[in-house]
Formats: sequence, C-alpha cells, structure tokens
Amino acid sequence: MHDVMTDPMFARTDPTIEAGEAGMDRTVRWAYTNERYDIASFLSGGELVIIEGSALLGHMGDDEIIRYVDTLVDAGVAGLAIELVEGVRTVPKAMIARADERGLPVIGMHRRMPFVDLCQSINTSIVKDQLLVQVRTD
Repeated sequence: MHDVMTDPMFARTDPTIEAGEAGMDRTVRWAYTNERYDIASFLSGGELVIIEGSALLGHMGDDEIIRYVDTLVDAGVAGLAIELVEGVRTVPKAMIARADERGLPVIGMHRRMPFVDLCQSINTSIVKDQLLVQVRTD
C-alpha cells in the first residue's frame, strides 16, 4: 500500500490515509475498480479496490457499510481507495471505525483522475516489479 501512495499517477489524486493505517504494509497484487456492494465475490485477495463512492456509499446505512468493510477484509483486499471529490466528500464514520478495527487501509483521493489510468499505472508497476524479480532469479 505504501508503494501505491507514491505511484506517480496515484499521487496526483492527493491521497490521504483516512483509516486502517495498521494495514498499510499489505501487498497490492492488483488495482481494480468496481462499485458493486457484493464485490468481494469477484476478488481473490491482494486487490486495491478503487471506487467513486456515491453510487455505493451514498445509499448505504451504517450496518451495510460495516458489512461492506467486513466482506472486503474477509476477501483479503489490500485496501480501498475512495474518490472524495464530488458526491461523497468524506469517508463515512462507520467505515472509518470498522476499517480501523479490521486494519483495512482506506485511502481518500482528493483530486479526480480517470480510474483506468490509476489502475494501469499501478498494475504496470506491479507487473514490472514481478518481471524484475523473475529476471534476477533467472
């Protein structure tokens, strides 16, 4: 997660750690964007989930937000990044509390960037690092 925060493209979102700082050492295996409430059923662990938030969080009560965080943690998600530009401008208090309890990093993105560009930059860096390790091993 620390490497994601310094990714040149992601850094342009003016990211801040909003919750779950204890989990910032988690390894991001892939960056992925999806606004589904049941997203966890499509994940296999290590993902950074990037969301705009208003389509999802704008319609959820505290109990649903807590369940959402729990499903992400149980799926092994590395972190959650939320655009805090329009619609959802702050991370819900219930999400902060539960993410802190469960150690799920929640990153607030305070500037808008196309999610496809964020995913491409982060995923390219991940693949490049994996290839470098493979070359060194060979």
